[in-house]
Amino acid sequence: MHRITSFRVSNPMIYDLNISPTDMISKFLQLKRLLLDQIESIYMEKILLQLISLPFLTSLTIFTVDCIKNINALYLQIFNLPALKYCQLSLKEDSSYVDNQKWEELISSYIPNLRIFDIQHENCFNSIHSSTNNFLFNQSVPNVQINKFTSSFWIERGWFFAQQHNQPKYTNRTIFYSTNPYRRNTYTLCGQSEEKTCLNIHDNNLKSVRHVHIQNKKAMINYNYYFPNAIALTIDDDFTKSCDSFSTILGNIIPLKQLTKLIIESSQFSFREIIELLCFMPNIHTLIFLSMPKFKGKYHIIKQSEKFQLLSNINTITDMTIIGSLKFEENHLLINSCQHLQHLVINTTIDDLELDIRLLSNKYHCHTLHYCSLCILNATTYWAVKVKLLIQSEKLLNNYKLKLVGSNLYLWW
Repeated sequence: MHRITSFRVSNPMIYDLNISPTDMISKFLQLKRLLLDQIESIYMEKILLQLISLPFLTSLTIFTVDCIKNINALYLQIFNLPALKYCQLSLKEDSSYVDNQKWEELISSYIPNLRIFDIQHENCFNSIHSSTNNFLFNQSVPNVQINKFTSSFWIERGWFFAQQHNQPKYTNRTIFYSTNPYRRNTYTLCGQSEEKTCLNIHDNNLKSVRHVHIQNKKAMINYNYYFPNAIALTIDDDFTKSCDSFSTILGNIIPLKQLTKLIIESSQFSFREIIELLCFMPNIHTLIFLSMPKFKGKYHIIKQSEKFQLLSNINTITDMTIIGSLKFEENHLLINSCQHLQHLVINTTIDDLELDIRLLSNKYHCHTLHYCSLCILNATTYWAVKVKLLIQSEKLLNNYKLKLVGSNLYLWW
């Protein structure tokens, strides 16, 4: 216990255990780095109080799953940590992120020697397809936040900000972010942008980039630089129908075999094209579908195809997230392509819920799935009761934990 220097908690059910590791954090006297992922606000105060006794804790990262009512109390507890040098907070539905006055007061009063201030705040609005709405979006949203962050307080410290916005399909997305407070590890290829606020596409210092975000095919084709150390890739919803040379063009920008994380936001790809793309990325361990691929053709034919068999044998995917709602057969196909799957997040329907649970339980008992956790999005208390009754009545699992956190239902075994 005294040798632990780095500790990460990513399962929300850990906090409920009778003997939870989080109850013993104060005994990790050599702890330097702590990451609390998927944590509920009710556990925050207790854990932060324990951290005060850790003399070597220099890095703290927190991702919450719900709103924190007293955000000022959270900040005060963090500022009391004696050795903290790095802190990353990802909070839900907190508009104070873009309140310049609160930041100025906070920094001046508690952290006047702060060297790096790095912020990213994203808002998504439903689109109303009219010229009036477009005008309001393009004119009113960008000017409000940027102007507030251009006072002498920010300029004297060399902290500057930009705002990027686009309109993919049915949403307006606005991202407010600080520009180059240090070498960024995320780089966005924008192509044509409605505003000047895209990341600097002519920056040659690309060795620090770990995550490349491609917004459209034109941005990818017209780009002439290479990201030698990239390990994550996001393909945006603006991306049009893929071309035959997609993998070749992509390989000229990033090392495909080096990638460990792929995020698909485009709905233009078919499942066959996703399979072909993943065959060029054998080291992907995290796959996220924010938009769903198109399933063309019969499922059994896709499953028997040479490419599907190749992908099933070579891929090392352990974490998969499926945000869009799929049919049971489509979920089945995706799960079958990932033999090393351990963590799955799905957005199923109430009609397919029992089928999905039975499928995962069967694959687990047949030792064809190294499975330990499932998260069902947009669930309710009724869903939790239904899953519990199903598991008990059919004796699908022996040792398991079931918990509803907000609208997410977690099943862990």
